[in-house]
Amino acid sequence: MSQDGTIALFLGNGDGTFQTPKTDTIGGLPAAIVLGDFNRDGILDFATTDSFANTTSISLGTGDGTFQSPMAYAVGSGPYDMATADFNGDGYQDLAVVNDSVNTISVLLGNGDGTFQAQKTSALATKWNSWPPEI
Repeated sequence: MSQDGTIALFLGNGDGTFQTPKTDTIGGLPAAIVLGDFNRDGILDFATTDSFANTTSISLGTGDGTFQSPMAYAVGSGPYDMATADFNGDGYQDLAVVNDSVNTISVLLGNGDGTFQAQKTSALATKWNSWPPEI
């Protein structure tokens, strides 16, 4: 990821080497990326955060090394990290986004078709102003 809003994709040749990178536009100020199969088609997709637009964007893989245009979802201010898992046990991958500017986590529940429900936000208990955090 770079600060020009692009990501470089290096597709493998199957022998330990890679093809010339392809670039894909992902947003204004990308901060984090996760991989998952968000639409359950067996092809990897990716999600990124955009700290400039306060969004997370989903790019669905096509299976040939390219991705569909990203779909953006609102999250809290200053998203900088994220994780994917099935948080509610429905068999679909969900997203959790850490929003640094407002000290919250946005959870977006997956619908299983590559789309997500609107964020549900929870406050974080502790804001880390230094490392290691003082508790």
